[in-house]
Amino acid sequence: MPLHRETLVWLLLVLVTVAMTYLLDGGASGLSDGLRNTLILLIAFVKVRIVAYEFMEIRFAPLAMRVATNAWVVVTCIALLLLFPG
Repeated sequence: MPLHRETLVWLLLVLVTVAMTYLLDGGASGLSDGLRNTLILLIAFVKVRIVAYEFMEIRFAPLAMRVATNAWVVVTCIALLLLFPG
């Protein structure tokens, strides 16, 4: 029985969450706190984009909505990185 696209995406998101939690919480002890926090934020926004496109069906939306979604993700991520530098 083949898995649906949404199920595969969900499994990917879960695996990324578990792997990054392990790596960034203690497995990557050589990283500075600032770099670790930056990686967490970047990974979170990649996941936000995936959720928007796969589960909120932005990938089927008009071009303007897709551009606005991508712009929101990028601008918000950059703003947070600038507000809370590592």
